[in-house]
Amino acid sequence: MHAKQKYPFVNMKMSVLFASLLLAACASETTTHKSEGLVCADGSSARGPAANSCEHIMSGHDSSAQAPASEKAKDDKAKTEKQSNDDSAKINQLKIDDGHVTVINMKGKALESPMVSPDGKTILAISDLAGKAPVDIIVKKLNEPSDLGTKLGKPLMNLFIKGAFVGSADQIVACELEFRPSSLPKTVINYLKTKEWDPIGYHSVISFYKNGKRVSALDARAFGLPDKTFLEHPRVSPDQKWLTFYVQPGAEMPSPVTQGIYLYNFETRQTTYLGNHADKHPTWSADGQQIFFHEQGKMGKTEVARVGFYDLEFSGNDVRVKNRTFFNDPTRALGTDYVYQKHPAYHAGLRLVLFHERVGEGCAENPEACKKAIGVISMDHPERPPLFLKLSYNGKKVSHVQHVDVSDQPDSPLYFVGRVDGEENDRLLQLDYSALQAAQAALLNP
Repeated sequence: MHAKQKYPFVNMKMSVLFASLLLAACASETTTHKSEGLVCADGSSARGPAANSCEHIMSGHDSSAQAPASEKAKDDKAKTEKQSNDDSAKINQLKIDDGHVTVINMKGKALESPMVSPDGKTILAISDLAGKAPVDIIVKKLNEPSDLGTKLGKPLMNLFIKGAFVGSADQIVACELEFRPSSLPKTVINYLKTKEWDPIGYHSVISFYKNGKRVSALDARAFGLPDKTFLEHPRVSPDQKWLTFYVQPGAEMPSPVTQGIYLYNFETRQTTYLGNHADKHPTWSADGQQIFFHEQGKMGKTEVARVGFYDLEFSGNDVRVKNRTFFNDPTRALGTDYVYQKHPAYHAGLRLVLFHERVGEGCAENPEACKKAIGVISMDHPERPPLFLKLSYNGKKVSHVQHVDVSDQPDSPLYFVGRVDGEENDRLLQLDYSALQAAQAALLNP
């Protein structure tokens, strides 16, 4: 029913057990809201099921509308034209001394997608508590080391895919899949064919929780999109007036559905479409004036991705895209060179964009052989190549790093998921503020 979510850890026994549990479950109801239509980023309208008719704005906000590279960036590019992305990554690393990474103890073995509250006091992550597939949200108070987290209650047999805080720690917005009777046969049959856990037949909603209880939900129709559209990665703006999310084509998605990032105004109930781009993982800046994202595509058969941001202009309840910008050499199309940058977060205090990227030799030919590391770009010098951080914990290398996040506080540490050398499971980790300051200094004074 959606773009493929791979959870390969489920074995046949677990599948049969899960199927038996599904048989006993009842479908839950969704509280949906009336759609007031879809508006394109250029101000034109596309309402109702024809919400995917904003293709005309593609040319208005594509690479031609991105901020041009500086002359220094062009000179740097000319000097390194014959170097691969892998080679440049090797020489642009910063080793962070041991002692700056901390383990955050939390329930669950399959932790992913951590999100910290704006005040930096609470964190959530996706887990299923059994290490098989991420279906629950676990919430933990960061100032209480003994607190291993509390599972957020949800309707029986629903699944959480992503979650984030809304203003404070007592409000959460989630990408949630509601169970339907058809989910059982579709999911089991899909597993038997692919040997991968990929929930099929669920009803996609963006749900809202307050003090641990679900208060409402929005499905695709609330945004003027076709039924069965899979709504991904919801985030509420700092002023709580706007909701952003993205959609992409998938196995059960209605056809045609326009990929890309959307904005929904809670007051007017209008949805604004930012353009027909393969943009994912929208994340607000602390001041709400920018949305960071990664664009995803292919270089041959190899997946590639790069981070960028939208500059937004708000006027009352209206919003306009001023620029869609990429870093380093924004004039080059995605897929020209190998790059793999995903899941950006913006540190307002240090003006740093943080993300995870594959680094190493031969990544274009064999991506899985390359390690994921934290990448850093300075907004003060966006033309400079990213810096990659080499991390350790108690003398052991930290690798397989992904899913970074920071709070809105100016001295926020970095939260991420990573694997300590010799361990099989990912851990929830924290990189302290002083290490981020060192990264900033290295970028400002290369």
